[in-house]
Amino acid sequence: MLDFPPEILAEAFKIGVMTWGISFMPPVCLVSRGWYDVVTNTPHLWGIIEVTSKSSPRLLLNQISRAKATPLTVYISRGVDNIRPFHPVLNRLFELSSNWVSATLPPEVLARCRWNDLRYTLQELVINDRIQCTNPFASWAQEGAEFKALRLFSTASMDMSDLFLSSTIHHVKIIQGRITAVAPAATLTHLRKVPNVRTLKIRELKQTSTIPDQRLVITMNQLTTLELVRVDLPSLLLSSIICPALESLTIGPCPKRYLPEDTLSSFLSQWCDPKHIPIRLHTLKLEQCVRPSDVTYLIRFLARLPNLVRLSLIDDDIEASEVSTDEDNFLRALSSPQGARSAGGGWLCPSLMTLHIEADTAPNDVLDLARQRGCGSNSGGLRSLRTVSGFLCREGTAEERRETESLVHAVECVCLACVMESLAAS
Repeated sequence: MLDFPPEILAEAFKIGVMTWGISFMPPVCLVSRGWYDVVTNTPHLWGIIEVTSKSSPRLLLNQISRAKATPLTVYISRGVDNIRPFHPVLNRLFELSSNWVSATLPPEVLARCRWNDLRYTLQELVINDRIQCTNPFASWAQEGAEFKALRLFSTASMDMSDLFLSSTIHHVKIIQGRITAVAPAATLTHLRKVPNVRTLKIRELKQTSTIPDQRLVITMNQLTTLELVRVDLPSLLLSSIICPALESLTIGPCPKRYLPEDTLSSFLSQWCDPKHIPIRLHTLKLEQCVRPSDVTYLIRFLARLPNLVRLSLIDDDIEASEVSTDEDNFLRALSSPQGARSAGGGWLCPSLMTLHIEADTAPNDVLDLARQRGCGSNSGGLRSLRTVSGFLCREGTAEERRETESLVHAVECVCLACVMESLAAS
């Protein structure tokens, strides 16, 4: 058996405990004396505490005692605080809350901790349920100071989130739920409190159609990853955010309400402004959020993204037309040496290597693109495109599909028939 340093083994075992729980440890101890020694002499492995309705309170108390004074990563599932046998476990964890570095738990359980015990040590906080009672953090709010160490914050509701948001946070995830509508201005007010955020993910946000005041525009100079999934009227938020360092943007799938504000055109136009352009953007995914009238604006936006490497467009509303041009058909714009004319000319997205398309495309548009940009093309003017995927089996004849495959490194059809055929062959 290969000998690994104890530190490496301890980190590997930590991944196992994070994945499968503390039950991962006993079999590991049986492998060898060396592995047993690593487990018994590494208290932080025992500091990953998962409390669920299926856990054993006796074993949890034993695990907590083994963890000693090590930093604790605590997972508490919803409803456990209402099960009497777990009360001693929770009480013991509350006593050790000054050792917590990461916590995933319901808001009512979190509120039972002492605010001052958490504010200097807690680095990651995930509130995994909506607030069920009236302001459980009323006593915390009176303290009036931010969490000094908090770097990651995830919540199932923006209610009371102001208590946790601060300039120290680098990663934010909000799963609001679609029960009540939230004004975009309210969301922007929350986001203003995390100016140094690097990763921002917002899901299940039902928004009102109220256009926010232009003075609410916020700048996030550190933001590199932005995801809006099932967010109504995403343009209302995006038009009010400046993120020049953005590298990855995901929008959708989003509910389509077909209101005047339900279009990406306003945000795409805004982000064509020099002070809004995310010049470092390398990944763009748009899913079920584009209207046909947005395509021209999308092409203009793509013309300002020289570093875009991966582009994905999935939308049932995009319809092909034989009379469309490189100004209103984004595949033809990608195929044209002058596709970026709105930004001074040249190729659209010259760094593009991976394209995923699930939309109604005209026959041969994908083949023409591969001829112009495929890494295996001998006649194209740009040989950056390496991978094409999407609903491709319906594109042209079998001979044309073989030609497409010869022009790029990989062609993958994701229709059900092709996926099943691929699975059968593997």
